[in-house]
Amino acid sequence: KKGKILNQARQAIMNTRKYRPIKMEEWTKKPEKKEEQEKMALKIWKKHVKEWDIILLTDGSAYEDGRIGGAYLIYRVDTEVDGVRVAVILGKLIKVPIEECGDCFIAETHTLIQAINHADEIKKDYPELNVGILADPQGGIRSTGSDKPQYECAISLQEARGQTESQIPIHWIPGHALPEHNEVDQGAKEVAQSSKITI
Repeated sequence: KKGKILNQARQAIMNTRKYRPIKMEEWTKKPEKKEEQEKMALKIWKKHVKEWDIILLTDGSAYEDGRIGGAYLIYRVDTEVDGVRVAVILGKLIKVPIEECGDCFIAETHTLIQAINHADEIKKDYPELNVGILADPQGGIRSTGSDKPQYECAISLQEARGQTESQIPIHWIPGHALPEHNEVDQGAKEVAQSSKITI
C-alpha cells in the first residue's frame, strides 16, 4: 500500500512538470548487421564532426549482478587535414561511478546526465563553440522528450536537461560500431567492474 501511494504521488508530480525536449534528429532504426551498424555510425560521426566543435561520446556498462558504470570522452574538432575537419581527444577518459545497481539503460542514462552537465559548463565557458553529445541509449534520449517518463533515472535526465542554460543537442549513435567508441566502452566496463554495489 505504501509503495502504491508513493507511485501515485510520483506520477502526480511528473504530470505537473514542464520539460524542455532535447533537440533530436529523426530516428533511424538500428541495422541488425554489424557492417551496416558501422556504416551508419561512421556517417553520423562524420556529419557531426562537420557541424560541432566539441563532441562528448558516452557509453554505459552493466554486469548481470547489477554492477554498473559509465564513461565518456571529449573531442575537440579544430584540426584540418587536407581540408577535412578531424576530431582530436581532449584530455583523458572521464569515468562515471554510479552508486546504485541496475542495467545498461540506467548506466547509460546516468552517464548521459553527467555528460549533459559537463557540456553545459563547456558551453558557458566557450559560448562561440557548437557543443553536442553522441550517445548510444535510444530509450534514454527519447525519454527526455516524453511528458511521462517511466523510469526514475529518466526523470533525473529530464531535470538535468531542464536545469542547463544551453540547448545541448544529443544524437543517437550505434554503440560499439566505431574505433572511437572502444576506449569509452572499455572505460565504462572498468567502472562497472570496480563497483561494489550489486543486486
